[in-house]
Amino acid sequence: MPGLFLIGFGIFALVLTNELPAGSSYADDVALFPRIVAVGIVLFGLILLMQDALRYYRSGELDLGDRWVLRPLACLVAGALAFAVLMQPFGFVATAATSAFVGSFAAPFPAFWQRVAVAVVVSALAAIVFIVLLGLNFPLWPAGI
Repeated sequence: MPGLFLIGFGIFALVLTNELPAGSSYADDVALFPRIVAVGIVLFGLILLMQDALRYYRSGELDLGDRWVLRPLACLVAGALAFAVLMQPFGFVATAATSAFVGSFAAPFPAFWQRVAVAVVVSALAAIVFIVLLGLNFPLWPAGI
């Protein structure tokens, strides 16, 4: 049930922002917007949970359907972990390409060259946006190059 996941994620975000200063009614502080977003996530999760409960009440059977497919979730998590682990030794371009390639296994692409094309395009666009346009200080290439 995605509603339970969203409720748990929103509560986790609220717990994480608990230590941040909240400010006052006249002046915002750093925790105001993350808390508003976390409360919105919890409310959206509650709405989804109520829709699932109504569906269960009307049909009489619990239908989880095809919502929890393991391969896409595992591929996206592996892509994010690959980005976190490979960034320092291999630079931004190779890391973004590897992360996009691993994450592309979440989708049912029919050919290997399409995965490679996705990795090349995503790494090029990410380098343009994050390094050139935003000016973030990431190493573009591995340290030896």
